[in-house]
Amino acid sequence: NLVRNSLKEAKKCYKANAYIACAVMCGRTIESILPEYDIDPEDTSLYNGLKELKDKGVIDNRIYEWGEALREHRNIGAHASEEDISKEDAQNLLDFTNAICEYIFVLTKKFEEFMKEDER
Repeated sequence: NLVRNSLKEAKKCYKANAYIACAVMCGRTIESILPEYDIDPEDTSLYNGLKELKDKGVIDNRIYEWGEALREHRNIGAHASEEDISKEDAQNLLDFTNAICEYIFVLTKKFEEFMKEDER
């Protein structure tokens, strides 16, 4: 799965002290979530993709705002500039990326299952 593989690569980059690459891979991980919700990453920016996830109710406002911070740091890594990604920034990006994946793929599913059981 593209989400899982991208997240694994982000973790490898972090462990290798490749913090700019880690930021880029965190962005890729988030982008790879978009098709799961019928959002084509080829047709939209990460900015618009995050907004669509929020508008569809997939993520809440807090996750959206955290995603915006990730997007800004990913852009530092993805575009040639003098700015750098620190170890702390990379760790924060990884924490967020893990959190959004957990929120979307694990907690949401558990909540939906709970609600189905509660309806019985």
